Amino acid sequence: MRKTDKKIDNAIRDALTLVCDHAQLSFEGFQWLTHYVNYDNFPNSLKIICIFNTDEQLANLRQGDYGRLLRQLIKQHLADINVVIKNVDKQVLFDSEQACVTTHNGKWAQKLAQH
Repeated sequence: MRKTDKKIDNAIRDALTLVCDHAQLSFEGFQWLTHYVNYDNFPNSLKIICIFNTDEQLANLRQGDYGRLLRQLIKQHLADINVVIKNVDKQVLFDSEQACVTTHNGKWAQKLAQH
C-alpha cells in the first residue's frame, strides 16, 4: 500500500467509525461495519458492509426507509473526507451475523470474500 493510500484508508476508517457509533444508536440490530478497497480502482472499488445481528433485523431495515438512511449517512461521512461514492446502492451492502453463522459457521473472512 502506497503512503497516500494508507492516509486515505485511515481517513475512511475514521469516517466509518463515526458512522458505526451513530448507527449502533439509531438502527435496531446494527452491530458493526467493515470496508475493503482496491486502491488501483479507487473509489469505484470501495465496498462497505454493514452487519446486523439477525436476518429479521436486516429485513426490517430493508422494508423501511432505514437502509436508504444508513447509506446516505455513510455517503455523507465519506464526502466529508472527499471520498465520493458514485453508486451507493452497489457499494454499501448489508449482511447479518445470523447469515454468517448459517452459511459459513461464523467465519467472516470467507463470507466477506463473497461480497
